[in-house]
Amino acid sequence: MGFEAILGAIPLTLGGIVWLLIKTFLIFVALLLADKVLAHQMDMKHILIMAFLVAFVVPIIMAIILPLIALPAGFAQIFFYGVPLLMWIIFGEILLGGDFKEKITVAFIAFAIFTALDMLGIQAILMQFIPL
Repeated sequence: MGFEAILGAIPLTLGGIVWLLIKTFLIFVALLLADKVLAHQMDMKHILIMAFLVAFVVPIIMAIILPLIALPAGFAQIFFYGVPLLMWIIFGEILLGGDFKEKITVAFIAFAIFTALDMLGIQAILMQFIPL
């Protein structure tokens, strides 16, 4: 179960990889803008590392954990949004500078953008235009 679930979580097609890189770049730019408005203490390298880590770690964790647990519909929604939010908060606390309030604010902004990009359906549109 483990290795196949991980391979299924990370998009291994050209369109999937391009989308993951575009999503990571968009989150990186949004975090840079949030840093300019809010914090002024965050290192650009750490922001980029955080964006890449969460973009790769969240799908892997979801692919490993979701088949192992059986949740009612309401709790599945909480889990579906809670794990990415928790990952953004954890990586924000580890990698970003500044006080706790600034880190949490930036983590929530990143989570909102991460979730919005997943819900917009841009990945499906992009996959139509990239040949396999």
